[in-house]
Amino acid sequence: MDKASFIGSLLGVGACLWVGYRGSHGHWAMFYSEKGMVMVIGGTISVILMAMPGDKLALRSSEEIINGEMMLQGLPSLQSGDNPRVTLKKMITFIPYSNRDKMKVAA
Repeated sequence: MDKASFIGSLLGVGACLWVGYRGSHGHWAMFYSEKGMVMVIGGTISVILMAMPGDKLALRSSEEIINGEMMLQGLPSLQSGDNPRVTLKKMITFIPYSNRDKMKVAA
């Protein structure tokens, strides 16, 4: 867990406890009611949203788009009977040049 996620989680839990205390006027038995459940679920959702950085979503979205494009190129190539090495060269073009040398190709 990175620092931002940890801080967001702590703030979310703290906010949930503060709202719970203020909403129940110090009577924690309120959490056994419908209002209490709504508050707990709302606090949980707020913790999740605060702990989830938006940059990771954008990165994963772009990775999914690249993976989809790779499949759209690779599957027809394999189905048409192209040589697997030719298909491999087509697929490698989608991988950033800096990461290509880290790949191990099976013999």
